[in-house]
Amino acid sequence: LLKQINGTSTQSAQFPNRRKVTSDGILYENIVVGASMGGQVAKYALAKMEYEERTQNGPSHCTKMYCSFDSQHKGAVVPLGIQSAAWFAARTCLETSLWLKLNQPAARQLLVESLSNIVATNEVYVGFNPSVTQNTGYMPATTFDLEADKGALRANFLDDLQKFRPGTLGYPTTTGNIAIADGNSKGARSANFIPGATLLHAHVLVPAAAAGSTLTKIRAIDVRINASDGGTGNPYVHTDNGCFHKDINLTFNPNTYFAGIIPESGQTCAGSTIPIPKSFVVGVVHKSVTSTTIRASFDNAPGSYRTDLQTLADLLEKAAKSNGANLVHETQNFKERTCFSPTLSCLDVIDRNMASSIDLNMDIDAAVKNGTVKTPFESFYAPHDEKNTTLQHVEIDQNIINYINQQLVAYKEDLLIAKSLNNQTYNLGWIKKRIPTLSINTGGVLTVNNFTKTAFLNEKEAENFEFKAYITDCGGAVVNVNIGGKFIIGNEATSVAQKGLVYVTPKSILNIKGGSLKLVKGSALTFEPYSVGNFDAGTLDMSDGFITVQDKAQLTINGGSILLKNSSQIIIKSGGKMTIKAGVNIGLNDLAQIVV
Repeated sequence: LLKQINGTSTQSAQFPNRRKVTSDGILYENIVVGASMGGQVAKYALAKMEYEERTQNGPSHCTKMYCSFDSQHKGAVVPLGIQSAAWFAARTCLETSLWLKLNQPAARQLLVESLSNIVATNEVYVGFNPSVTQNTGYMPATTFDLEADKGALRANFLDDLQKFRPGTLGYPTTTGNIAIADGNSKGARSANFIPGATLLHAHVLVPAAAAGSTLTKIRAIDVRINASDGGTGNPYVHTDNGCFHKDINLTFNPNTYFAGIIPESGQTCAGSTIPIPKSFVVGVVHKSVTSTTIRASFDNAPGSYRTDLQTLADLLEKAAKSNGANLVHETQNFKERTCFSPTLSCLDVIDRNMASSIDLNMDIDAAVKNGTVKTPFESFYAPHDEKNTTLQHVEIDQNIINYINQQLVAYKEDLLIAKSLNNQTYNLGWIKKRIPTLSINTGGVLTVNNFTKTAFLNEKEAENFEFKAYITDCGGAVVNVNIGGKFIIGNEATSVAQKGLVYVTPKSILNIKGGSLKLVKGSALTFEPYSVGNFDAGTLDMSDGFITVQDKAQLTINGGSILLKNSSQIIIKSGGKMTIKAGVNIGLNDLAQIVV
């Protein structure tokens, strides 16, 4: 999937940028929403464009917000029992559409566990016996058509996701990143069944009129699907064999995901006008007796749901009716819902492999707030009401609409609209992190992570130990700090150690034209490749601050007062360039230094 978008993502993202027309002359930035796998594609494309902008001076994605909508950052779930039933139906030519969908490379990349992938690990036993005519106990393993050589699909997919942002699963950095999950965030399960429970047990009854028989119907097809791991019962399937109507009873490993039996051929018995099954096709999938893997019970984990069980039941019923037969459910309280997108995955608060030790029932809201778990999103929403609401995958309700509207207000491009700061103070340290083209004039103050309220001092207070901001907009921003203007990175208050990290992105320019630039508390200003810094006049005051000039970036100091104190540094990386005009005085106090 990611290979397919590698050659097109940049062009696709630039399409709306080239066609923007505004009445007020402002080039407003994009909001990109990716639903389900679309969330993975959008994330990858945005991160790829940022990478190409830094390394190849590529175009900007011109995007202020990335919204992940019920997208499975740590994987999706389709119970192994459902996957096995779909495989068996396709293997016996009973029905092929569901398996063809589940066995696609994109699906196998997204699923935490796909049947084809885990076959290669010998964690599951797969049996397929094409011609059973006698009573049998444990079915011998035979050949099957699962492509074990594709087992690396998911691992490679996860590696590809973080290709442009190692260790982050590929999130873009200059955008505001938010997430919406349809699954409950308070630990309410998507369905009410326990591990190992029978999710679907149904059989097809075929009319029979064999001479001398007391049977009026023959059980010709029997299918059982169980939830993953933990079952301690004795699941079985059986049918009526040939003219003598003998049962075939199959007793399997307690951790059986699927068992099924259907007719292979039929014969007409004496006195009967309807062919009665003579031999049968039997399939079984269960956890290998040698496997020591303990799986988390994701089949009914808190998360958005799908109705694949109902789809399978409908297919069975359709097959039965087309042959004049009836489908009979033996499962009480037939379960039609199973988890598809675990909330933990959609909010990305667990490790890459969906570790079995994770507490599926955790209160994610509380865990994120108290720091027990972390999420890469600045903001997120998931159902959390007293009714334990859980929605179908990518379903939208009024609460989601309200949340999106709130985020649109929070990410309003007020600096882009203002264009200048005149006798005003603006602080970045909560949601907004993009600094567009801007003039900071007399009395104007731009701060990053100052210990105060944010935006025009009318929004939530900055509370993080550090905060990242980016000088960027569509095609490169130009920020001018003019006479009487101030640009302060970090918190000036002596009692609170909050630092700001500001990045001048490719094609962007920071000009100090008589105003002041101040870095404190370990704060940093980084000139990324293809960016420019010009210090023409004014003051640069660094107290334990850091300025880095990366490869292909340029910093020019033509005048002004430069003072580095304590452990402050100006660092020129290989390929970076700093030009200091003759006669400019740079003061280095304490342990301050310029590193080339």
